Amino acid sequence: MSDEKNEALESSPKKDIGKIFIEEVTGGAARPAAGWRRMLNVVAVPLLAIFTGLVMGAIVIILTNLTFYEALRVSLWEGLKVAWDSVRVAYGALFNGAFGNPQQIVSALSSGDAPAIRQ
Repeated sequence: MSDEKNEALESSPKKDIGKIFIEEVTGGAARPAAGWRRMLNVVAVPLLAIFTGLVMGAIVIILTNLTFYEALRVSLWEGLKVAWDSVRVAYGALFNGAFGNPQQIVSALSSGDAPAIRQ
């Protein structure tokens, strides 16, 4: 009896674990997504990952800032202001370091000075 089961299992095609999970959760086989829906998934997943990373980073920035706790002792509003300022400054520095200062870029482009544009 067990030999028949083993032979049946060996002869059946192996399924992907993701497909098996989706079939179990939804109660049927997974349907391929429509063109626009597939494109939405392609765009939405990386955007949500970036957003989640920024939110988690903001939480870490806030929780490791001692001035946040000091301002929180004064009032909740002061704590939120300090938290916002610390996240704004940290992410501002991150984006300025990655892409450059927008004011300097605009002034260099408007001046037409080649060394300033390269810098």
